[in-house]
Amino acid sequence: MYTTKSNKPVRHRSTEIDKSVGERMRMRRLLLHLSQRQIADKLGLTFQQVQKYEKGISCISAGRLWQLSEILKVPLYYFFKDAAEHRAEKIPAAYKDPMSDTETIRLVHNYYKLSNRRLAGQIFDLLDRIANPRKE
Repeated sequence: MYTTKSNKPVRHRSTEIDKSVGERMRMRRLLLHLSQRQIADKLGLTFQQVQKYEKGISCISAGRLWQLSEILKVPLYYFFKDAAEHRAEKIPAAYKDPMSDTETIRLVHNYYKLSNRRLAGQIFDLLDRIANPRKE
């Protein structure tokens, strides 16, 4: 929290970018099968603070974002991948990014756990055919 010249506290209001960064943090944490508590312990925070970051309620400082990139094994720009979209256009409230859904994350994680890449390719093709039926 910052203060003005009159020493009145000024609260940071979360932005769409804060929310986007938090969503990407959550998505990556879940892909790595890490709990909020595990992230919090590595950062020296409470899990409640990690929740606030993930929900976009609290803004993540540059130093903290650097630590997160190392913990989550991603480059810094990973967190801002969707930031341009938020700037260019407002996303309708009804829209929900499928990549932020736990089911999608589990699907992707389990797909990459398959050691038989040929079988993985066949499963991918099957899902593609089911989702995109072609009229013949």
